Amino acid sequence: MGKLVLPCFRLRAPHSACRRGAQGRVLLVQHVESGEKFVLKQIPLSCQSAEKESAAFSEVDVLSRLSHPNITTLYGAWRSGSMLNILMEYADRGSLADVLKSKAGTTTLFDEDAILDWLVQIVSALRAMHARSILHRDLKAANVFLTSRNLIKVERAIAKANRPPPPETQLAPRQQSVHPNLVPWSNSVPFARTVCRA
Repeated sequence: MGKLVLPCFRLRAPHSACRRGAQGRVLLVQHVESGEKFVLKQIPLSCQSAEKESAAFSEVDVLSRLSHPNITTLYGAWRSGSMLNILMEYADRGSLADVLKSKAGTTTLFDEDAILDWLVQIVSALRAMHARSILHRDLKAANVFLTSRNLIKVERAIAKANRPPPPETQLAPRQQSVHPNLVPWSNSVPFARTVCRA
């Protein structure tokens, strides 16, 4: 156990569990009374403009409305000094990238049914986001997590509300006819290719 983070949480294995992301740092914390583990994401606001700071809180507000078994649960968000704190669900098997890396250099392959199950869960999470006009902007194995029950948890804190694209980035009429159900599928293809080592 490390030093007290909040009155009811303590750092858990801070040296091994702390990682830095593009937006800030991520800590593994443990509730003092229940012993349950959570992820605490800390995003510094001191170097952000007032507009970007407001956007960060708006993003958290949008994401807090998501509820799906394959999307990490957001338990709360608050400001502490110049830091935005986001308390999230902890997935005890780590990221899909970690799982893939553990197989690198070995002769053992992933079970095909497990791969298909992961893919279905990822697509299900993306469909739920798209249904609320939320677009994930950094979908990769490092942002998809697994629990010991083999449940996929797509990290929600890197998604943003979808806005109409500027004219120069809009799809051509032929591309606009693509069925919307294919969008989550196409987003998930890289995971299947990575796992299958294609």
